[in-house]
Amino acid sequence: EVIYLDTSAPELHDPRGQVSSEQLNFLEEKLDAVDQAVVFTHHPLHYQPLEDNDWFKGYPELAFCGNKGSVHDVIDKTGTETVVVSGHLHEAGHWLHEGTDHFSIGPFNKESPGAGVAGVFAEMEIESGLDIRIVSHKLTRQYSINWSD
Repeated sequence: EVIYLDTSAPELHDPRGQVSSEQLNFLEEKLDAVDQAVVFTHHPLHYQPLEDNDWFKGYPELAFCGNKGSVHDVIDKTGTETVVVSGHLHEAGHWLHEGTDHFSIGPFNKESPGAGVAGVFAEMEIESGLDIRIVSHKLTRQYSINWSD
């Protein structure tokens, strides 16, 4: 199952994100019905260090989904094997957070200070597992997530 959650929160008047209660209910309903899911969001649902992040190192509260804990509570409650894919941080990578794989896909056309245009993109294939390839001008990373039977 592929699920998209809208983490934009214009009522917050800054770059922070949030998942509405309606979407939390939607997520729980969808996850209850499947064994595996890939959840796409703009704002990350995990925490990671930001000391090397040119955009958010001084403002970590703006980097992540404000109620990411509530989203993880839903994921944990359903027991569905879940992978989360997000952006917003302007960097690519993989993190394991509370037993859930999280992938951040950097920007395709955003310039990094002193580094030029990022040119990051990802290719994903979902079959008996999830294969994800994150490509940037600096390197390519390949990940495979194997779903349990």
